[in-house]
Formats: sequence, C-alpha cells, structure tokens
Amino acid sequence: MTMGERRGGGRPAAVTIAAVLIVGVLVLQLAGALYMAWRASTDTRNASVDVAQVVADAYAQRAGTLARPAAQSATDIASSVAGGTLTLDDTDEVLAALHGYVAAHPPFQTIAVFTPDHEVLGILKTSDGLRVEAIDADGTPSAWLVDDALERTGSVPAPERPAGPPVWLEDARAAVGEGPTWHHVVREDGSSQAVVSVAVPREGDGAPVVAVVALDSAALNAQLDDGTDTAAASAFLLDPDRAIVAGPADPSMFHDPPLEAATDGSSVGFADGEVVVERPLDIEGGPSWAVHVQVSPAAIVPGIAALPRQMLMYTGIVVVVAGSVGLGLWLLRRPLLQTVVRASTDQLTGLANRHELNRRGQTMLDAASKRPSDIAVVTIDLDHFKSVNDEMGHDAGDTVLRACGHALTLHSGERDLVARLGGDEFAVVRWLELGADPDAIVETLRAQVERDIRALVPDASRVGVSAGFTTAALAGSYRIGELLTAADEALMGGRRDGKGTTYSAPATNPLLAEGATLDA
Repeated sequence: MTMGERRGGGRPAAVTIAAVLIVGVLVLQLAGALYMAWRASTDTRNASVDVAQVVADAYAQRAGTLARPAAQSATDIASSVAGGTLTLDDTDEVLAALHGYVAAHPPFQTIAVFTPDHEVLGILKTSDGLRVEAIDADGTPSAWLVDDALERTGSVPAPERPAGPPVWLEDARAAVGEGPTWHHVVREDGSSQAVVSVAVPREGDGAPVVAVVALDSAALNAQLDDGTDTAAASAFLLDPDRAIVAGPADPSMFHDPPLEAATDGSSVGFADGEVVVERPLDIEGGPSWAVHVQVSPAAIVPGIAALPRQMLMYTGIVVVVAGSVGLGLWLLRRPLLQTVVRASTDQLTGLANRHELNRRGQTMLDAASKRPSDIAVVTIDLDHFKSVNDEMGHDAGDTVLRACGHALTLHSGERDLVARLGGDEFAVVRWLELGADPDAIVETLRAQVERDIRALVPDASRVGVSAGFTTAALAGSYRIGELLTAADEALMGGRRDGKGTTYSAPATNPLLAEGATLDA
C-alpha cells in the first residue's frame, strides 16, 4: 500500500458510489416497472370485471324482457282455457288468441295449449311459415300451414304422436297452480329451446290445463345480443346443469374457469386472457338460469391491457442502458481511479497535494469545531536541501523528499493528514486532544522525521528539519488557509534565528488573551 492510498481518504469510493447509484437506479426502475405492470394488470382486470358486470346486467335485463312475456302469455292462455273463456271446440278463436301472442313477440317460436282431455292445439314458426298442429280428443293428429290472417295455405303431414308426454309437460301438470316451470330442451337436430309451461286448474274438476311457450335459441341470441359489442364481450345463458341455453354459435368460445364469489352475489374468474363474470338470472317467474359473461381486457381497455408489455419493454431498455453504463464504468474503473488519485496526490511522494490539503484539512477543522478536541496545523521545511540537489543530483534530492514523506506518514496518526506543498515544503494537519502539549508533540514529530531521513539516506546527513505550527485554539480560527499562513509565518520567522527546531505561532485567540486556558 502506498502512502497515497493510506492517506487517500475515500478517493476510490467515487467509482463505488457511481456503481451503487447505477445499481440503485436500475433497481428503482425495475421495481417501478414491475409495480406499474402489476397495477396495470390489476386495473385491467378491475375494469374488465366492471364491464362484464355491466354486460351481465344488460343481458339479464334483456333476458327478463323475454322471460316475463313468455311466462305471462302461457299463464293467460292456460287461464282462458281453464276458465272456459276459450275452448278448443272453437279452433279459429283459440288460434287467433295464440297467433296474437306469436305476432306480438317475435322470439316466440311455439305456443300451444294442452287440455285434460288430451286435446292439443298450437302454432309453430317454421321455415315454410306458420304451422298449426292439433290433436283431437280421440287422438287424431292433424297439421296445416296458415298465413298471418290464419287462412289455410296448404296441408302438411300430421305430427307423429310421441310415445309419452315430454318431461316439461309432466312437470307442469305436477306443479298445477304453482306458476311457470322452465326447461331447456335440446331437440334431435341439436338446436335447443327455452320452454316455459303453466298449468292452471280447470273450473269444475280442477284438472290441469297447460299452456306452453317455446323460445328458440337462435331467436334468443338475436334478442339478447342486440346492441352488445360481441367483439369485446360474449354472453351466455346457462341452465342449472351448465348447458348453454343461448349464446354465441361457436361453443368453443365458452370458457368455464373456477369462480370465486363476489360481494354483489356474482362470481368472478379468469381464463385464457378473459375475465368471466357469472350471476343468477334472478327474474320473478323466470328460469333458474345464470348469465355468464366473458370479457376480453385487450378489447375493452387496449391501452391499459398493453401497459404491462410496454413496461416490460421499457424495463428491458433501462436494463440494457444501465448495464452498458455499468460495464463501461467497470472497464474504466482503473483509469478512473488513477485519474482521481492523480488529481489529489503528489506524484513524487504519494502524499496529498495542496488542493487535497485544503479540502480535507477544512473538513477536519469543521469536525473539530463541533467536538472537544483541537487541530494542529504544521508546516515543515528541509534545511540544506538545496545542497543535496547541487552536490548529489536531483535523484538524490527526490530520494530525500520521499524519505521525508514516508517518515511524516509513519509518525502521524491514522486520522491525520500529510501533504506536500511543493519543493521541500510539507504540511501536517494533526488531531490533538484538549490539554495536550502541541509544542512537545510537534517537536517530537520534527525530530523523528529528521532522524529517519538521515537513517534512510546516509548521504543526506547535513539535511535537517524545521517546523512551524499553530492550533485552532491558539489562532481562534477553524479556517485551514488562516492556520497554514500562521504556521508558515512562524516557520519562516523562526528560521531566520536558527534551523533544526520547532517554532510556534503566537496566540491570536482573544479568549486566550483574556486569560482562558487551552483545555478550558
């Protein structure tokens, strides 16, 4: 370790600080980017959930506008037949009533009435037009096509009688007088219907009269999706078995992730980049089905959805830039350290130079002014040094200067500062405990340095050492420039009387002139 490194006082810390700053900036950037990406992801999900809730509300409302009229229409027809207002004996009157409901509600695909006497009369929407199907009391089936005025337009094959009543009809008869019952019916061709049936007890014998309304899935979809942005959200109706009653034609679009209950009675889940919200239909007299809504965050809030990716790109750029700067500093660390050291040290002796003496010396004095201690500022000059250069050459003179610097460093404290002012002039800024004798301390240092120079450079036996000093307490000042001037004046003034000794600057502290002591 050189004397400059020992007294360098944190000069290499400049590169360390720069590296720490770069790492700190990088860590902050990474943390900020990750936090913003997390916030963006969270905000995207929250916004998507809010949108899904709105779509679910709208979907449920539309489903209600379909379910309530269907249930009410079935109730009205069943009540009219059960009360005798309509009878199947008057086919035209019953067909007119059924057709009125079908015409008023486009989603109604089928509306029919079943009497306790096993009579059936109904109207169905088909690709050929309106189809009327009937079964007489004796079990004879018939069917024909009619126009919107219920005029016959042609005959069609009579429907085949089923082996037994459908499940929905049995359930309706079992729930006579209890209101609407709903079923999701999947037909042989793969299409499905939402079927609502109502059984009303007939006057007189209480036998059930059943009216049924069937809503075709295609018609349901057309009505439910009206005005819905299907590019951003997909909505489905699910029956209790989670079969799709209505929804997009492509069943692969349906995602069924695990759901967690939310505070508003709905359930929320996440799957395949989509937010899923599901809630009961909750319609009075309506089916016990659920609304299932899927929202694509990228379609709803594209700016927010893209933010995590943008933040990751930004983070990557920051990492590359910071890494490049860090690598550059690492490669330049030795030249930088050498530059820093050269700017603050004397090249011959490795001691602090005059600039560093002023900087660090003032720092020491500032610290001493805040604690119970004193600082001695010592200037040192080599006696008869010129004769060494003249008689032995400048190399010998450089050897003497290096020996002086080594001796000053060796006999100074770890916290002290040793500097070369130029030529054969040196300076020491030394800590003193209050009450210490500065004359004795400086004289001891001077004598040790003189002895070591003569021991290290035998040909320099004529070289002596003179010293001048002052202290912050003697001068009443904590300014390095003022103390150096006072110590140098003491040295120069003393050397006119004699060399090879120590000279103290006169006390100029006003407090000492009034009788105070240095250790007070």
